[in-house]
Amino acid sequence: MYSSPKALTFVFLLTVLIPAKDLSGHLLMYSHGYIAFAPYINGKVTGEGFWPGYRADFTTNIDLFQIGHSIVYGTVGNTTLISVSETDIFTLNKIRYNLSANVRYEFENLLLKGSLYRGSIHKIGAFEEGTPIWWNSIQLGVGTPGAYYLYLRDEYKMRENTLINSWDAQINIGTFINPTGNAFSGINHHYKYELFSLLRYQIGVYNKWASFIGVNHNIWLLRDSSTEYKISATINLFRKGVVNFAGFYYTYVFYDSYTPDNEHKMGSLGLRIIF
Repeated sequence: MYSSPKALTFVFLLTVLIPAKDLSGHLLMYSHGYIAFAPYINGKVTGEGFWPGYRADFTTNIDLFQIGHSIVYGTVGNTTLISVSETDIFTLNKIRYNLSANVRYEFENLLLKGSLYRGSIHKIGAFEEGTPIWWNSIQLGVGTPGAYYLYLRDEYKMRENTLINSWDAQINIGTFINPTGNAFSGINHHYKYELFSLLRYQIGVYNKWASFIGVNHNIWLLRDSSTEYKISATINLFRKGVVNFAGFYYTYVFYDSYTPDNEHKMGSLGLRIIF
């Protein structure tokens, strides 16, 4: 399934991240991620006869084991899109599944990550014809720890009544495995490469409330050399807990031409739990 030169290159890159001098490891079995639910409060889905409804997200990462500074982990997640029409209270529209095998290498102020990613989008109640979309991709990324949810809590946990005023960022590139028309290598998509990034501004903490702003930028290159773009910004206000965070966020999508999941000029106000 993954015997292509690109897949072999990915395995090699993951291997060199693990120091040969320290091959002893230990089992972790530690989970972290987030749950979010948000109604759209402005905008309308382009090209569909549905009024903006709701978006539910769930992502969990499971750290499996650690070898030196390298941690092997898995990611499971899904996004459910719920639409509202003139005749129904809500209609299940689409569901997107995410599954990946990952390894990250942690420096003191930097994190390197490699992933073998599988995604799919299934139409549920939308009045559209077509079969599910499947794809597999190889992704490599680099970023500062505060740009990831795992270490975001550490940024705020010990702070009280302070202006943080700092920046974190991550950038990732991916190459899609050539779809051959089946559910294992990919089907019904025309994407070749992707680049996605996050720039996060850590504002500060007042009492138990923490606030930060994130800007996401995504670029997809299709096999016909055309491109699709998405840029959005999110402002977050969270209540700090002993272990987990919970709070509110508002996301606005300034521009979006991504075909499978389009949110062009839509805004959503939601609740997110970081665990």
